[in-house]
Amino acid sequence: MNGFDLTKVTVTDGFMLNRLIQNGTITAQNVYERFKETYRFGALECVKGNVIPHVFWDSDVAKWLEGVAYILSRKKDDKLKQIFDTTVDTLIKNQRKDGYFNSYFQVHEPEAIFTRRTDHELYCAGHLIEAGVAADKYLGDGRLLSFSIKFADYIYDRFYIKKDVAFTTPGHQEIELALVKLYRHTGKGKYLALAKFFLDERGKNPERECYDIAAERIQTQSDKPIREQTEVKGHAVRQLYQIAAMIDVGVESGDNTLIDTAKRLVDDVLNKKTYITGGVGSSHVGENFTNAYDLSNDTAYAETCASIALVLVLDRLYKVDQNPTYADAIERALYNGIFSGL
Repeated sequence: MNGFDLTKVTVTDGFMLNRLIQNGTITAQNVYERFKETYRFGALECVKGNVIPHVFWDSDVAKWLEGVAYILSRKKDDKLKQIFDTTVDTLIKNQRKDGYFNSYFQVHEPEAIFTRRTDHELYCAGHLIEAGVAADKYLGDGRLLSFSIKFADYIYDRFYIKKDVAFTTPGHQEIELALVKLYRHTGKGKYLALAKFFLDERGKNPERECYDIAAERIQTQSDKPIREQTEVKGHAVRQLYQIAAMIDVGVESGDNTLIDTAKRLVDDVLNKKTYITGGVGSSHVGENFTNAYDLSNDTAYAETCASIALVLVLDRLYKVDQNPTYADAIERALYNGIFSGL
């Protein structure tokens, strides 16, 4: 399930090569300029200023770092590499000694760390961890990996060992995927154990997880334990990240109940809740899945992020059983939902 090594694959012509070139020469730089303009990079300095970071800004920078690691694995780019190095240095410099990092919480609300489930702390951490794995795997640069390991160890200690936090599972699933990547890259079983813990505990303690708000339980797929879930509900990206993590953890731990449940949920997506374009998540209210066949055209949300998450899920399932249905759905979502979304 580790997939192929990007450095062993060469795209020589056609549509995909053109998109790779555009991504590496134009898009990455433009995204950096926009993130710099909106203070996303500046926030990493962890200094109080006139701009208060949004709670999910760190994830934006992390995804840029991960993408640039892939770009630099294919071609040399001194300008991108300098920005990459400076950003990594900034993260390392401002990481707390205990391993925690969040440009909003450690500066503006340190007393509120791990007290509000919905505020994307673990989501941001997950994206940073994925960037750390990519940097080490594809650039041989272990600095961000060391940062990520310290952060993951802190989370493991707080959530899995001490259990001294205000909630048990992430409000927005994502870190589960990152922890499995970190496990595969380092071989340390504690990261797989934590990913499985986050999955196993979801929906078991709704009062602790969602402040006893029924709509929030559905929004975050916490209305029942994950193995009892029979249809996709709530926020589309959260739901699909969860399914991707179920497949990863199921494969690595030998837990076929996770994989079987993932297949059941994906069947619900593909057969009842996907637009003809491959778009998913029909409602702009909460960016949610709704009822079967509720696929209105004029109010379709079908977020790009949801298409990306769907491809992550389908790619994993295809590796499990090579069902061509999953491959066809990947292609449909890739061209209509991801490339068009840029």
